[in-house]
Amino acid sequence: MKIKNLLIFITVIVIAITPARAQDTLNVLFLGNSHTYFNDMPQLFANLSESGGHPVIVDSHTPGGYTLEGHSLNYSSLHMIRMGIWDYVVLQENSQYPVINYLRYNSMYPAARELDSLITFFNGTTAIFTNWGWRYGGQAEVDGHQSPFFEDYFHMQDSMTSACTEIAIELQAVLAPAGEAWRRAVTWDPELVLWNPDNYHPALNGSYLTACVFYATLYDESPVGLEYSGGLNEDEAFFLQQAAWETLTGIDDKHVQLPSSFKLYQNYPNPFNPTTMIEYALPEASRVTIEVYDLLGRRVETLHDGMQTPGEHSVTWHADGFSAGVYFYRIQAGEFSETKKMVLLK
Repeated sequence: MKIKNLLIFITVIVIAITPARAQDTLNVLFLGNSHTYFNDMPQLFANLSESGGHPVIVDSHTPGGYTLEGHSLNYSSLHMIRMGIWDYVVLQENSQYPVINYLRYNSMYPAARELDSLITFFNGTTAIFTNWGWRYGGQAEVDGHQSPFFEDYFHMQDSMTSACTEIAIELQAVLAPAGEAWRRAVTWDPELVLWNPDNYHPALNGSYLTACVFYATLYDESPVGLEYSGGLNEDEAFFLQQAAWETLTGIDDKHVQLPSSFKLYQNYPNPFNPTTMIEYALPEASRVTIEVYDLLGRRVETLHDGMQTPGEHSVTWHADGFSAGVYFYRIQAGEFSETKKMVLLK
């Protein structure tokens, strides 16, 4: 199945199975392994929920290396489901099983069906967690069963997304496309590293991005602008929030009109007193610095310094307290830089 068709399926699942609940507090159980456990991703999700004004109770059972088949036989996992208090039970498979056909169809899918039947019996909703591919691709092997050799992360992500989407459609489960949000983020910024140094597990930013996907999926609401940053700097958190939300809303970069080159536009109004807007265009994700200098070349203010997504952006300079005269504003975005003049009147 081609990836553009997979993205259509993702959008259909996310929109068609609306996860809205009338309850004041959402109860979410995460069943998975270390990919969920690293950086306490369920707690990152809970903190994002609190930041967004959504009371939530989360719990998890995430033994290292565990599979869905393991959870289907595990007393603790089954007992937690049978508590019958969960609005959502999130199922996260071992990262190798979805990409090895034998294990996909003989372990992952049968176990997901069994767990889903129990979850729905106790009035919960199943959510399928789409894993991310390994940073450099490669070949997965378990008990003599092998995946194809994946040329890179993107190649492996295609297979991962296909497996998780297929079973989510069959079960009419909610799909949380974390791996697709990783794809979007690293496409926007090829230098972004979301993986732990082992190249399999998530770094903190990868777990935060995943938590943003769950926020967007389970609340059907954008995480963009939430104050909770999970220990990341504000710009990086904002970037990842955008990647999560645009993945969930089905925006396809190929259909978005992106600038063909870096551009810095003349501020408006100009002359101005005391506020003016500076607009600029980015054809790719970049670290952007916007600074203001006086006539002597001294930097007097930094208007922006951080990662930004492709597209049109703007910043506003509030020049209260500055003397009338000529000023210069300068953009630095990757290797691109440009300076323009503006005039403050009093």
